[in-house]
Amino acid sequence: MDERLMHCPRCDRQVRIALTTGHTDSHASLPDAPDVVCLDFQEECTESACPVCGVAGIVMGVRLARSELKPERWPTVRATCQGCEQTLDLEVLDRYYAYCPSCGTTNRWALLRGEGDYIVVTRGP
Repeated sequence: MDERLMHCPRCDRQVRIALTTGHTDSHASLPDAPDVVCLDFQEECTESACPVCGVAGIVMGVRLARSELKPERWPTVRATCQGCEQTLDLEVLDRYYAYCPSCGTTNRWALLRGEGDYIVVTRGP
């Protein structure tokens, strides 16, 4: 993995950027070229496009989750994935989206208050 430091104008600090190895093993119609991934992605990054590489913030979060390069664990919610229909721990990208590490689906999610506890629900894209 090629990791470099770049200045992020949104964070106003140096962030770690890496290139993925590409998607040659994917069945989806994704380009084989590597993706730029910010290793310092945070929930605040999803509010607008990434100033470093120009993609939507949530796209950067999905790239990082898919690459499995995030140095610390993602916060998770236990929910049923809309892609594979398994109930498992989805990786929370922000307050609206969670990534399924099993099938790669990006799920919209919401936290609903039930009788004395909370329920996590997912819905299609």
